[in-house]
Amino acid sequence: HSDDNQKSSKLKRKSKAALITQSFAPTSGSGRIFIGFRTSQTTGLGVHLAAPLVPTVEREAIDFVDPALRDFNSELLEVSGILMRLALENEMYRLGTNWNWKEEREAWEAQREDRKKQQKEEEEEKKLETDDVESTKDSSDDKSSISSSLYSF
Repeated sequence: HSDDNQKSSKLKRKSKAALITQSFAPTSGSGRIFIGFRTSQTTGLGVHLAAPLVPTVEREAIDFVDPALRDFNSELLEVSGILMRLALENEMYRLGTNWNWKEEREAWEAQREDRKKQQKEEEEEKKLETDDVESTKDSSDDKSSISSSLYSF
């Protein structure tokens, strides 16, 4: 019973940790828009957006109905998108300068070639084994036909 209790408590802790992590690090396509609190609207990306957007009267979504608020919210979303893109490009550049991708790529390609060679060798071995089995079978058939012909005299 104690093992079952430990396993269930680990699963509960793991699921709690996953929920907490998901709240600030969403999976791809599940980012939310925050207007001081979470709304039902999503970003469509793996990032959350928290900005001083103007919500509807119900405070459930961004207001795109009122013409003035639509302009304000649209412009703010556009600027937010540009900032996200700049931040992403900056991080990708930083990763590119810090990561020596050429050596890793060459090592990866060498491993890939080794795997291909191993697969070819394994296929050739299997083919040889099946050929040996068939040749053994053929030779045993020949022996039986010879012995049966001896009995026919």
